[in-house]
Amino acid sequence: MWVDALAAISLRNNFYQAGQRRVLVIFLISLLTNGLLVFILTYLIMYPPAPQYFPVGLSGHIAPLITFDRPNQPDDAILQWTSEAALASFSYSYVNYRDELQAASGFFTGNGWTQFITALAASNNLEAVKAKSMVVSAQLTSPPTILKKELNNGLYTWRIEVPVLVTYQNDSQYTQQYNRVNILVTRVSILNAPRGIGIDQLVVSPVTNGGNA
Repeated sequence: MWVDALAAISLRNNFYQAGQRRVLVIFLISLLTNGLLVFILTYLIMYPPAPQYFPVGLSGHIAPLITFDRPNQPDDAILQWTSEAALASFSYSYVNYRDELQAASGFFTGNGWTQFITALAASNNLEAVKAKSMVVSAQLTSPPTILKKELNNGLYTWRIEVPVLVTYQNDSQYTQQYNRVNILVTRVSILNAPRGIGIDQLVVSPVTNGGNA
């Protein structure tokens, strides 16, 4: 009977010792884990990772990051966009000219739009359109051409010529003017323009042959 009691005591002591060892191991693991977490948090606070930036256009889509001294799209896309911009700039009416010109302003840089509006005011064309209740429309007479591609103040630019026929008409008048439109397209931030390009200069030269002046 004494042997059974001693065996029971020995088993109990072994059980408690094994439990103590398990608790000690768990405590040490927990201590090491907490220490590692404290070290990682301290490191991140003292040495935060550098932020990563992704260019996002006005449409909300991530755009490829291309430096401003390089073209961001092929020539045919530039020519198509410039044609749309030229036609939009010469398409408005005496009724909706504010909305139509505001829509056209999206093709320009801030400086380019200021120059365009100033030239339009100086020409008195808009005042004549309003006074005579006219509608202005435009169409291409031939495909646009790229005259030059170069860097301008660190920005990649395209010098493009667009032949445009502008028509002014109302109930009693119909006048057409052939123009050679010289456009300077420059790289801009996609934060300001979804295509990353804008018109920085637009110069209109009337062509006397081939239309009514």
